[in-house]
Amino acid sequence: PTAAAPTAEPGDLWTPDEDAALRRLHAEHVETPSSDRGGLWDVIAAAIGTRRTASAAEQRWKLIKHKSAPAPAEPPSKKRKKSEKRVERKKKKQRSRVWDLDKKKYVTS
Repeated sequence: PTAAAPTAEPGDLWTPDEDAALRRLHAEHVETPSSDRGGLWDVIAAAIGTRRTASAAEQRWKLIKHKSAPAPAEPPSKKRKKSEKRVERKKKKQRSRVWDLDKKKYVTS
């Protein structure tokens, strides 16, 4: 069994792989005579393989062509910034502090 291609849901951002496929497929199919291009976007959308509609593929192409397309969605980076690490250390230290009734102050446990 092979892994199924990820499927696009309405409102999903385009992935870098989908953008690359759209560019490649458009370049392949745009060379056909205009009389044979009636279903160009249907063919391209089906070939992308992520359930993008013909209309979605055409709209995305127009954005790419005019260079106004938002950047494709990329997975969030797992690398944390120094400031995030510092905040996490501070929170961890605060969680390890407890109130000492005898000393009447917080102490690190």
